[in-house]
Amino acid sequence: MYPGSVGLLGSHGEKWYEVRSKVQQDMLRPKSAFYYIDDITKASDDFLDLVSREGQDNTIEDITPLVYRWALEAVGAIFLNTRIGCLDEPPSPEATEMIAYVEDVLGDAISKLIMGVPLWKLYRTKHLKTFDMASEGLFKASDKLIKDAIKKFDGDYSRSRDEKSVLEKLIDKCGKDSDIPTVMAMDALMAGIDTTGNTSAFLFYHLAANPEKQEILYQEIKAEAGEAKITPEILNEMKYLKAFQRESQRLLPAVGGVGRKTQKDLVLSGYKIPKDTNVSAAMTGVMRMEEHYENATQFKPERFLRSHPEKQTAHPFSFVPFGHGARMCIGRRFAELEVQIIAIQTLRRFKLEYDGGPVDIITPFVNRPDGPIRIKFTPRTN
Repeated sequence: MYPGSVGLLGSHGEKWYEVRSKVQQDMLRPKSAFYYIDDITKASDDFLDLVSREGQDNTIEDITPLVYRWALEAVGAIFLNTRIGCLDEPPSPEATEMIAYVEDVLGDAISKLIMGVPLWKLYRTKHLKTFDMASEGLFKASDKLIKDAIKKFDGDYSRSRDEKSVLEKLIDKCGKDSDIPTVMAMDALMAGIDTTGNTSAFLFYHLAANPEKQEILYQEIKAEAGEAKITPEILNEMKYLKAFQRESQRLLPAVGGVGRKTQKDLVLSGYKIPKDTNVSAAMTGVMRMEEHYENATQFKPERFLRSHPEKQTAHPFSFVPFGHGARMCIGRRFAELEVQIIAIQTLRRFKLEYDGGPVDIITPFVNRPDGPIRIKFTPRTN
């Protein structure tokens, strides 16, 4: 589809490093995401307006599908400076198509292809057909959005670099003829739906299922932000918000682990692992281990507060929901900011309640809720 580059997800070794070195500055600097606070806030407010309209008796039967729509809208604003129409009622055809395609590309079809008997290598199985059709549909839908966005800003030199979308910044960096900006934007649209969407769905569950912790976070929002416009300075002061987000990701992470191909012979726990062996670290289990976290199954954001008496002394690599080091998730800054802003804007307007059973994860490709998350959104009166 893009012969010039397959981006980060499809490349390895020197080709991977070439892409990473070109995109890292505009995506991973601590302040990279702060330029888009207003865009994310507006998408979050539109999402909450949709929640108000959709709810019966202030209740949403399953928050996850609506969160997917918000996640795609937010990432479209960040990367393309475009409102896709996910939060319109009804949503735009492009938004509906893309979310459905991602459901297939990162859902049951790929799970069966990866984990099942590889009959698809012999003939086009049902799951291969589903995956192939969805992949092509996702490519066409996102490619159109990206090309339309490029047409809008092409030749516009009136805005500063800070005002540009991520796609524009990457084009400035890589050049107009490079495939890298387009592939990175396409990956971001897909990942924005599934990883950021599921992370946020799990966060909504933890907010609603832990009313005491929700109240502590609400009081922090009132104290640090009030009704003021969200700024980097306000976000930097919200320690409990960050702790809440981390605890949510510890218990219910959107990504269950990391995989690598070994670059040299290794010995791990007494086992010799030859070079070029595919290895994976299943981090979901590690993050729930009692040896790292006391009362590991309990939801306690306080364990991530530096000055709190319940601060844990877990091994530093027992919590790596975005990976670590040179291959840390390239979208981390944006994902964290999106989750923090949706939490702030939601608690400013609503008190959340949940009366269902425990939510856990299923893993067709990335982790997602194992059932509907039914939440009551009660408007706040003060």
